[in-house]
Amino acid sequence: MKIADSVIMITAATSPTGSTLARHFSAMGAQLILVDRNNSELQRLHETCRQNGAQCFALTMEDITSAQIDLLFQTVRHYFGTIDVLFNLWQMDTVPGLLESANSDDSYHALADTMVVPYRFSRQAALTMRDSGRKGVIVNLAADRSTTNAWDLENACALLQSFTQRWAEELSSASIRVGAVMPARRLWHSPKELMSSAMDYEISQGAEYIVENDSFTGRLLEAESD
Repeated sequence: MKIADSVIMITAATSPTGSTLARHFSAMGAQLILVDRNNSELQRLHETCRQNGAQCFALTMEDITSAQIDLLFQTVRHYFGTIDVLFNLWQMDTVPGLLESANSDDSYHALADTMVVPYRFSRQAALTMRDSGRKGVIVNLAADRSTTNAWDLENACALLQSFTQRWAEELSSASIRVGAVMPARRLWHSPKELMSSAMDYEISQGAEYIVENDSFTGRLLEAESD
């Protein structure tokens, strides 16, 4: 897929990985739809992308519910017709235990942020791409890598790989590809490298490769930092 003039949606856009993606792809001539909860940071990122010459649309979603995501995609279809690429940033949070938390609501919200929200974005993106009749790409990315627990990263990697393979198989008939980018396994015990700007850059490079490589689907790339 050609990146210039493609319509790209980035979730968790003000996260370090999201903002790196936004700057990278705005400089390549893509049209961007930036989505985040943090309005002030989102507006700053929006201005940066506009200065790169990109057509950019920023949407603040304080309450990311199914209804709000549906409304977001209605707005996208009205202004853009469809999207070509979804960069779906997953929050790699610690998997909650069954006995360690006194407040089960906290555990529920953590799981919702980790799994349900990215699923809802991917589902609406897939429906929008399919209904437009155009080829599309969904790229699952590790957004928050602040956990220092290699077991949590192992769980996250397994989760991303499972969703990516399942969705790629399901969406192949609609000409929608699905890929994923995660930090290389050898770095999982190195928090400094995991959270570095170099890692964010390598993840954005991996995302670029997936978008441009029309044969890439159902697989996970491992990003290496220098």
